[in-house]
Amino acid sequence: MEQSPIQTHLPSFITLAKESMTLYGQKWRPLLKIVCASYAAYAIVIIFGLLVLLLAAKAFPISIDNQFAWIATIAIALLFLSAIFILSSWFSAATIIVLRDWKENIGLHESLRRAKPYVMPYFLISFLTALFVFTGFLFFIIPGILLLIFFLFSDYVIFFGQERGIGALIKSKKYVRGFYWNIFILLLSLFATLIFVNSIFQLIEPLPFGKLIHSAANAAISPLTTIYLYLIFNYLRKIKGDSLSVIKEKNDNNIFFPALFIGIIIVAGLLIYHLPQIKKYYDLEIKKIETQSGVQLIKTQ
Repeated sequence: MEQSPIQTHLPSFITLAKESMTLYGQKWRPLLKIVCASYAAYAIVIIFGLLVLLLAAKAFPISIDNQFAWIATIAIALLFLSAIFILSSWFSAATIIVLRDWKENIGLHESLRRAKPYVMPYFLISFLTALFVFTGFLFFIIPGILLLIFFLFSDYVIFFGQERGIGALIKSKKYVRGFYWNIFILLLSLFATLIFVNSIFQLIEPLPFGKLIHSAANAAISPLTTIYLYLIFNYLRKIKGDSLSVIKEKNDNNIFFPALFIGIIIVAGLLIYHLPQIKKYYDLEIKKIETQSGVQLIKTQ
């Protein structure tokens, strides 16, 4: 939706909610097609991944002493998990394409085609944002919330310029500057609304098909969050323009590199720390499989 060319402040939650519903009403067909296509794609990848794991288990029988089978299983699981993340980035990028090019009547195929160049940049920026925010929350709630709002629009930035990676994070931070508390209130209002709506649908879960209706409703309203954040970002673009500098300032070095370094170290440390527990859990599962296989073999004899 087009905003007034002269814009100096962010609108209220009510105004943004109304505009979100209006834009959703105009673009619900392509947006819901993207949602349905994403669920179908995830299901296909998961089913295909399980089939590959089953075939690998037959080709390389799993046992407690078979380290190769253990490593191969983890590698296959990581491969298909990466495929799901990349697909998620593609469909998310397609959703933003529909909103960015809202004046054009583009469908599922065209939105996915236009989203292709943004898949890996979107994947990278989502990873970096998650890493920074995760690191912030490790230092209690306030730093995490601060970084979350600073980098909230980094994945939108890549669709309106050449900024990628750290550059997109810096530009998002500069868009937010001066509007931090406004954005915080708008996000708080959004989360409160989503919690309220979710609590209403939880009331119908005990009814026949209640969980199915709840899941379908969540899928149907999921694009509204993306639209809401996109509209906030679009207002910030109208206020500050697209020519913001992405040159790091002195205080940026105090945020980016320490947070990135600490985040990588912590994530790597957690993986190394939990590897013995993962292997122990895996070995227990293998024992169960071997025990069940032995019981079934005795029964057949």
